[in-house]
Amino acid sequence: MNGVSANCPQWLIDRIANSGGNISFYQYMDWSLNDADYGAYSTGRLQIGPKGDFATSPSLGSDFAELVALQVVDWLQQLQRKNVDKYPLSLIEFGPGEGDFAFSLIRSITQTNPELIDNLELIMVEKNKAMIERQKECLRNIKNISIRWLTFEELISKPAVGIIIAHEVLDSFPVERIVFRDQQL
Repeated sequence: MNGVSANCPQWLIDRIANSGGNISFYQYMDWSLNDADYGAYSTGRLQIGPKGDFATSPSLGSDFAELVALQVVDWLQQLQRKNVDKYPLSLIEFGPGEGDFAFSLIRSITQTNPELIDNLELIMVEKNKAMIERQKECLRNIKNISIRWLTFEELISKPAVGIIIAHEVLDSFPVERIVFRDQQL
């Protein structure tokens, strides 16, 4: 380490103090990412991309989505053959960032296998309003398929037939921290 540290913001110090001075890693991560007033994702202040706070494969270009589309098309074709009731097929993305991956994926499928688009919908699983607004802006020119935004709980209550994509989910949803010490978890 280089000895540089970050100061804990006062709002977080206050939250920890009001919670008895000790919180789980999950709670820390949830507040840091998703707090309505201060969270990195929920406020919309976080910048994703080469000149932002961090870059992801989809924010660097369409190559990643185009490669994944090859496999997704194969799976969609298999689902379509078994879909005798003609349910809409869904691409479900958890933690969709700014929507770049979904945009490139739909564009790639449209160009290579347009016959799949007629029975396809996109479901974005996102809990932060600021990120939803960015995703809507990114996806505004996609007119050939239905796009819905759902929370995880809404998706459970309204199941879909399709493929789940969760390539960046661990950076957008809080997780528990597990420690292995003295041969024990």
